[in-house]
Amino acid sequence: MRGVKGFTLIEVLVALAILSVVMLALLRLMTVDGATAVQIEDRLAAEIVAENAAVDTMVEPGAPDLGVETGSTNLDGRIWEWTRTTVETGIPGLVRIEIAVRLEDGRQTLASRTLVRTRAQ
Repeated sequence: MRGVKGFTLIEVLVALAILSVVMLALLRLMTVDGATAVQIEDRLAAEIVAENAAVDTMVEPGAPDLGVETGSTNLDGRIWEWTRTTVETGIPGLVRIEIAVRLEDGRQTLASRTLVRTRAQ
């Protein structure tokens, strides 16, 4: 039997252990990629809501009143809350408008826009 070539049982077990470690690392990587894809999708949808709110603000005949205004938008079957804060800039006739967007049940702002607009006289 000395002339028979092949792997010993120890070599096969070591190869299986290495293979299992590599497969677990790949499985972990795929799980992280899936979670990252969901986060990117949420941020993209929030960016769309923020951009829509900014466009709505800019096409209104006059700048919004000073203060905070909130609202919600349905996009892709989910409710997105937006907050529009209008403050003086220190330059006569100009106001700064900040728009922040988050999911209905979330506290984290996923997208924001800052606009400067002339104030209606």
